[in-house]
Amino acid sequence: MADTKNEQVCVDELCKDIHNIIEEIEVGI
Repeated sequence: MADTKNEQVCVDELCKDIHNIIEEIEVGI
């Protein structure tokens, strides 16, 4: 799903949300 290293740093829902948006942008490119 998401990068484990990012999951470790971002446990907050907000941080996860931001990571989700970043992933969407990366996929969009």
